[in-house]
This record gives sequence, structure tokens and C-alpha cells, in this order.
Amino acid sequence: MKKTYLILFLIFSILFTSCKQKEKLSDKRNFSIQKIDEIDYITLENKTPKKIILSKIQNTWRLENNFPVNKEAINYLLETVRDMQIKRPVAVKEKENILQRMSVQRTQVIFYSKGEKIKTIYVGGDTQDQLGTYMILENSSEPYVLSIPGFNGYLSSRFSCNEDTWKNKTIFDFGDDQIESVEINYRNPEHSFKINTKEELAAEYFLNFKNIFCEKFLKSNKDFNIEEVKKRDPLFDINITLKNKEKITLLGFEKKSSLKGRTKNKKYDDERFYGLFHNELVLIQYKQFEKILKTKEELQIN
Repeated sequence: MKKTYLILFLIFSILFTSCKQKEKLSDKRNFSIQKIDEIDYITLENKTPKKIILSKIQNTWRLENNFPVNKEAINYLLETVRDMQIKRPVAVKEKENILQRMSVQRTQVIFYSKGEKIKTIYVGGDTQDQLGTYMILENSSEPYVLSIPGFNGYLSSRFSCNEDTWKNKTIFDFGDDQIESVEINYRNPEHSFKINTKEELAAEYFLNFKNIFCEKFLKSNKDFNIEEVKKRDPLFDINITLKNKEKITLLGFEKKSSLKGRTKNKKYDDERFYGLFHNELVLIQYKQFEKILKTKEELQIN
């Protein structure tokens, strides 16, 4: 009887160990995350080093500086981590070379849900035929080539550490039912005004704050200093208070005319201005704001 129990115990132990090994093997191959709706925090960091932090706050993705995240870019990333699959393992003869390259150039991507880390993926370069991307999971020594079935291309660009890739160019995109008040202050105080939901003109005026975008994000260079622009006296400032109590502010600065183009003979560009939004300097077309930048007299507000 004791011998029988011993045999059964050994069989159970072997099966249990085998299952655990399969589980570990499976974990090393399980790159995808199916429940992407539960992801609420993502970090991307490369060896440069550059680090991007993406947080989902009240169903809206934002960068670390609270700048709104490009919806298309974040959806692209989440759909990628859901749909990507192992295309093939890395051949033995190329494994050492791939691991060496990934030790120098890779992007660490960590996904979280409710404060808990759910997966860490190291994203390397792309295959020579540009139809797959090398990746490896945390605590694994086995790299694989990942791709998305039905998609002919590489995936590395979707895990970018370039902040501009993630920034949403949307400045304002509010329905008239979302806005509590708008205040615009000009250099000449006589033209400044504040309008709230109690005003008769409010509903019609608030419609102008839908689908307003900047043209591009600006960086300092040898010929252009962002900090100098920020110190200038603003041409105007727009302050929006939403019904959920969130406050949004945009400062507008004059842009000097370039030596070329249609405004070269004018002191200031009358087609574009600089905007300071979430502490980022952006370039905006006046045409986007022609129905917003009204004076108190034009709106006929008392």
C-alpha cells in the first residue's frame, strides 16, 4: 500500500512540475494583453535615455505634463499589444547577435492596471525584411519575432519614445454643453470679456470651441528660443472653465514675420501666432480662432 502511495505521489509530482514548466514556457511566449481596456498606465523608456509616461485619467489619456495624448497613437499602441503574435522564434545562429543588439538599443514598455504591473516587454529592432520586430519578455532570455496577422510591416515605431508622437494637436474640442464660461483678456482691457452659460449668446458662442487644432509643436534651436517667447507680453489669454470644474488656459503671442512668404513685408505674421498650451509652445493659424477671438463689442456683451 505504501509503495502504491509513493508511486502515485511521484506521478503527481512529475505532472505538477511539468505543468509549472509549461506555464513558465507559456509566460515567456505570451506577449499580448487581451484586456486592453484595463490598462491605465504605460511607461516607455529607451537607452538614450528618453522616457514617456502615459496615464489614463477619467478615460482620457495624458502625458506626464498633463498634455492630452493623441487618441490615434494610444489606440494604435493598445491594439498592437492586443493583436501582435509570435511570428517565429529567433534562430540559434542569430540569437546571440539579436540579444547583443537589444542590450544596446531597445525600448522597455511596462503596462499597468490599477497600480499593478501586468507585463513588461522589451522592443528591439526590426527584421531585415521589415515584416517583424524582435521582442523579449521580462525575465526571459528568449527573443522572438512579433507581427500582427494580416499586417505586412514592422511594429517598433508604435512604441516610440518621441514625445511629439504622443501629443494631441487638439487645443479645444468641447461641446457647448460642456462649457461653463469663457474669459478672454486682451492687451486693451476694454475689449476683454467673460461669457457664461447665463448669457443669451453663450450657447451659440460656445459652439466655436469644437475641433480647434494647432499646426505643430515648437522646439528651441540656434535661431529660435522658446523661453524668450514665453517671457513676451501675451497678445491675449483664453480661460475656459468646464462644467466639471476643469480649467483650460491658452496664451497667444505675436509671431514675427519670416523673411519669405506672404507676410514678409509685415512686422508680425497675420496668418499664424504662437500659443502656450499646457506649457508647450505651439504654432496656430489665426483662421482656427477667427470665431473665438471676438471683442466685447463684437459680441455685444454688456
